[in-house]
Amino acid sequence: MELSWEKFQAAYTQAAPETKEIIDTNQIPEAIAPIAKTLVLSTQQQTSITAIFTYYFLSILREADCLEELSRATELNITTVGEQIFKPLKRAFVKEQEPPAMTAPSITPADTTISNQEIAEVETLVKVISPIRTMASDSQVGYQRTEEATHQSDQSSLLQK
Repeated sequence: MELSWEKFQAAYTQAAPETKEIIDTNQIPEAIAPIAKTLVLSTQQQTSITAIFTYYFLSILREADCLEELSRATELNITTVGEQIFKPLKRAFVKEQEPPAMTAPSITPADTTISNQEIAEVETLVKVISPIRTMASDSQVGYQRTEEATHQSDQSSLLQK
């Protein structure tokens, strides 16, 4: 992937003032210096890391592309690049977007009248289903199943209560 000056200029002019301040100051190179010292990276590699991460910071590069470019520039594997270079830089400079607050959807009341036909349809479907046994004794080991009465009701009797 080619890191072009035109793309940089276009993204930089549209960037937020806080982003421009981070790029204009030496904050990114200063954050890279201790990482480079630990990984024994050359000055040229540090410069490349600064440029590549700046492109990511300006949203010119996607994360996967950034990792590939960093790996190519440092001659380290992607896992090492991701853990020891990219993650610390991302943590230092990229503000994670908080998920939007959940808002309750507005519900408009629908037609709440239930026709006798709908009730009849539901009752026929319910009759097909076998009774559900919810007695505590049903889960006991060695319990002999009997035909004890289960609660029976229909839709219309529940709606009329």
